[in-house]
Amino acid sequence: MYLRAIRLAGSPENIAGAIPKFDEISAPVRRMPGCAAVALAADAGEGKAIVLSYWESEDALNASEEAGAGARARTAAEHGLEIVDVERYEVAYLERRKPLKAGTFARMISSSRPPDRVDELQREVQGRVLPIISNQKGFRSVVTAVNRTKGKVLAGSSWETAADREASEVALASIRQELMATAGSTMLVENYDIVFADVLVATRSGA
Repeated sequence: MYLRAIRLAGSPENIAGAIPKFDEISAPVRRMPGCAAVALAADAGEGKAIVLSYWESEDALNASEEAGAGARARTAAEHGLEIVDVERYEVAYLERRKPLKAGTFARMISSSRPPDRVDELQREVQGRVLPIISNQKGFRSVVTAVNRTKGKVLAGSSWETAADREASEVALASIRQELMATAGSTMLVENYDIVFADVLVATRSGA
């Protein structure tokens, strides 16, 4: 499976104004062959959002580029938003104990490492971090994805409540700091509200 992550920025008012329109805006992308899921996570107060689209194959991801570019350009133009970046990843691990759902909460961690050590970081995350995450109260799902060419790893987790997400920090923060200190890694940790989710294809670990 493959993943496209689109980061958006704008005023709190503009981010909040775009959210009710996202169902309509994203519909052409969600109708494309091979689209497995689309989600919008936002932090309106900080003026930022991230759109995640999942694709059953790299060919499906590539075929969606034109429609995806049109949807994000229209969103930016109509709502006064800036497209900060667009990144593409291969999904390395995905577990959904419960389906993606609006009204839940997400933590997104963006990591960089020398490209020849990306798989090493992914193995460390999967072996050490994911077992801890999945045992925390309120855990719903987790995904890790890699871009080996650019040396990037994206990890996202979703939680029943904001309190559950914050409580999990006690178990996870020290391991993240350790990973960040090794092999030239950098790490950005962000919290978002999941404000839209449409799962179109069931995964091997859940819907």
